[in-house]
Amino acid sequence: MTITPTSLLLNTCLALSMNCDHITADYKDLGSKVASEASLYVGGNVHIGINTNLSPAKTHEALVHELAHAKLFEAKHYGHGRKFKRECTKMAKTAGLKGLKAVNACEYY
Repeated sequence: MTITPTSLLLNTCLALSMNCDHITADYKDLGSKVASEASLYVGGNVHIGINTNLSPAKTHEALVHELAHAKLFEAKHYGHGRKFKRECTKMAKTAGLKGLKAVNACEYY
């Protein structure tokens, strides 16, 4: 059984106590070098694309990574600096990623 990106998004948002009404997600062919991407649109909507070639565990890591971006977009913070790594690591642990998986989620995708 394959979990849909929307189901994974909603479950992860619930685990994070995060309002994700403005966020959508789907699987996309992003090539071999990109795991995921988050796009911020005028009006504040965010779309997350998750590469179709990821394992379920990597899919969860990638989603948490992009949700950290979505949260920081609201504060007009973009990129992968210290603020991102701190927020992403906190979110990864809250979402149930442990140890190396939490670290991997916050690496540059």
